[in-house]
Amino acid sequence: MKSEFWVQALLRRTQSEGGFASVLRRGDADAGIVLIIFRERKQLTLFSPERNFEGERVWHPEFIDNQASLDSKVNKRVDYDPDLWILEIESTLSPERLIGEPIAGLTAEPDPAEAAAQALFRGR
Repeated sequence: MKSEFWVQALLRRTQSEGGFASVLRRGDADAGIVLIIFRERKQLTLFSPERNFEGERVWHPEFIDNQASLDSKVNKRVDYDPDLWILEIESTLSPERLIGEPIAGLTAEPDPAEAAAQALFRGR
């Protein structure tokens, strides 16, 4: 799915659920990677997409202490990838519900690599 189409759908979903969403930086319309800054009360979380072993997109949360740290991380990513999209969402709903895709560490599905490692080292 094209990045611009996915971003527009996420913006509409967030706003229809009573949240606020905006595009801070437009990236490549077809294949730009999307970073999501999620604000919930005073908590800042930066979500970055990754691919799991099955090739599905999974979002990795990174909890940020303050705005300066967030700005630094985002600026480094933009310097590395100028086609990057940056969205900011402010909502009381869960990020998983709004994003509509699995979030690493927050999903009910076990991570296959973690399950394999636990099975390998079980009983030691």
